[in-house]
Amino acid sequence: MADWVLSKITDDDMEKMTKIFDAASEAVELLTDGKIDEAMGKYNGFTAE
Repeated sequence: MADWVLSKITDDDMEKMTKIFDAASEAVELLTDGKIDEAMGKYNGFTAE
């Protein structure tokens, strides 16, 4: 278990994390602009696959 937890992040996982962080950032921008329905419609069910 420790080897898995402490292992280096794979390129595939890093790519997925980048997509997730980008989507989260865009969703927060929409929310702060008061565009809640747009944010929900665009990002509800989002996957980084």
